Amino acid sequence: MNIQVDLTDVVSKVLITILLAVLSAFAPMVWQWVRVKTQELGQELGERRFNQIRNIVKAAVFAAEQYGLTDDIKINGAEKKSLALSYIQDQLDALGLKVDVGKIAYLIETTVLEQFNLDKALETKE
Repeated sequence: MNIQVDLTDVVSKVLITILLAVLSAFAPMVWQWVRVKTQELGQELGERRFNQIRNIVKAAVFAAEQYGLTDDIKINGAEKKSLALSYIQDQLDALGLKVDVGKIAYLIETTVLEQFNLDKALETKE
């Protein structure tokens, strides 16, 4: 038994626990910021256009999440987001809608949180 290896393992676990605690403390603030950015996008686009784009985003996020669940394909969050953005851009182009896809990223994050009910969990921490 190597005491140095055991000590390194303990220190690593303690540091990970501290990091997770710090991140969870900031999560509600990040959620609030994302929510505000989404609301700003809604005001900028108008209700009809915003709802149209929101439906496209919901479909894209759902499809990307499902795509990542197959046994043959394992993709991470960044790859799922890239797939969703690509689909969204294609749909926007097909509809002739000109929207900064960078702003759509906030809507993607909001949709992911809502799909997993994480938005409710973060609201209770505020």
